Amino acid sequence: MRKLGLLLIPLLLITCMPVRSERDLYGLYQLTRNAESVSVTIRPDHTYTQTVKRERGPSEMNSGHWVWNRHCVMLDAFLIPDGSVPESLFQDTQTGKLIASKTKVGTYQFDWCLPAERGFFGITRLVINPDRDDFDLVKVAP
Repeated sequence: MRKLGLLLIPLLLITCMPVRSERDLYGLYQLTRNAESVSVTIRPDHTYTQTVKRERGPSEMNSGHWVWNRHCVMLDAFLIPDGSVPESLFQDTQTGKLIASKTKVGTYQFDWCLPAERGFFGITRLVINPDRDDFDLVKVAP
């Protein structure tokens, strides 16, 4: 029985649960990869601001409104850096047409639903690309 308990501990450490309360979302989220970063601040008044900083090239700032929708944060006009998710996510499955607009500096902009998850240690994440564990926005401040 003790061995079984030791085997379950790693599973508990990586288990994520959906965020259940809108209040748990408020705060600053960040993602940094190499010399690029994405920051999003989600506010109680249902607005957000976003900054995409690049190693080379101009930064982009964006703001809009968000809606809480069954463990998902719906952001209007969210910026997704080019190359961070498969381009197929930006295409209509029926027609194959692009459903996002591309900005001048190489990001996609469109309505995006980010699943909100809370890890075992209470760390809240907004999942940008479910196929890549290294590409989540992590809450860093309330």
